[in-house]
Amino acid sequence: MNLTKALANQQLQSERQAVTIERMRIARELHDAVAHHLLSRGQTGDSFTSKN
Repeated sequence: MNLTKALANQQLQSERQAVTIERMRIARELHDAVAHHLLSRGQTGDSFTSKN
């Protein structure tokens, strides 16, 4: 029984790690895409400051 629980726990940890890795990959891709889009439009940090 202990072996079964250990294997189930290991499987759960592996699945959680896979989800975390996938989320990080998606976040990197999204960050890169947004940065590329903004830079291609010439919108750097200075473009976002308020000009009142």
